[in-house]
Amino acid sequence: MAALGTLAEDIKNGSFKKIYYVYGPEAYLKRFYINELKKAVSGGDSSCPDVFVYDGKDLDLRNFTDITEMFPMMSEKKLIIIKDSPISSPVVQYIKESAAEIPDDNIVVLYGETESFDERLKDFKALKSSIEKNGKICKIDKPDTATLERWIMQHTKKGGSEIDLSVARYLLTQAPNDLDTLSTEVHKLSSYCFGRKITKEDIDVLVCKTAEARTFDLTDAILDKNKTLAFEKLEDLYDARTNEIIILSAIFSTFGNMYKIKALISSGTPLDTVAKLLEMKDFMVKKYAQRLRSVSIKELEYALEVCAEADVASKSTSADNKALLASLTAKLLGVQTKK
Repeated sequence: MAALGTLAEDIKNGSFKKIYYVYGPEAYLKRFYINELKKAVSGGDSSCPDVFVYDGKDLDLRNFTDITEMFPMMSEKKLIIIKDSPISSPVVQYIKESAAEIPDDNIVVLYGETESFDERLKDFKALKSSIEKNGKICKIDKPDTATLERWIMQHTKKGGSEIDLSVARYLLTQAPNDLDTLSTEVHKLSSYCFGRKITKEDIDVLVCKTAEARTFDLTDAILDKNKTLAFEKLEDLYDARTNEIIILSAIFSTFGNMYKIKALISSGTPLDTVAKLLEMKDFMVKKYAQRLRSVSIKELEYALEVCAEADVASKSTSADNKALLASLTAKLLGVQTKK
């Protein structure tokens, strides 16, 4: 995140490096900072002649060097954004070998919009060295839980409503955690709840839940021995057009996660360490841990056993997967320790 901080500071201060490589898994934030760079150079003028955007597969070296040698027309610097360029392109090779020769009135951005350079390549190591001498590598990772919670609360307020921290955390357990999706869901919730606080009930009504969240609702009902609710939640998964094999896999995965979390907690492992060991979001580990207070290891072992049997049966060419899931749900509702 230090690289991202440097990019944000450069934009804020208007003090730019000659070359940036902007990449990473968080598409929303990448687009945001690219747009902020455009605004900083153009002053918000979308027709500014000093902003150039190219597909890296189409940009030839002669065109690139011609642009870098032009004087800016309306701004102090020119901004040249090169999207998804292959590392073998003449332009990238030129930056690797001759970055220092690019005039100082340029801001060149290699932008990994959908593709990033393979960091294992020898060519990338040389490119990285050249960029770091003349600019900055900016990897934009997905935000951590605390950052997402603050983001939800800030953007909810901007949208004209409010949300408590506990409800923001609940939203994170129900919706995909990429900012593109969260932005859509927060906008929807803020519009629906304009002038008041968003509640968990609003989220249940409006938010498009992930298969994982719907599966957790199902396993919650199973562990509560609530037969009616369990089969309702199974029908919800069908209504969302979730494939039966995906449902089965998600149930198996959920009970598997519960077993691992329960075993680690029972051995005295702190929850934050559990999250790191299992590479899970800390709020999901906390959600599982709360649910597991009244569930024994033996119950979870039995659940995993019947899930494994269903998994094997599902691989048969004659398997009726809906019937298989109904049978699995019924067995899990009767979860009992093995004698």
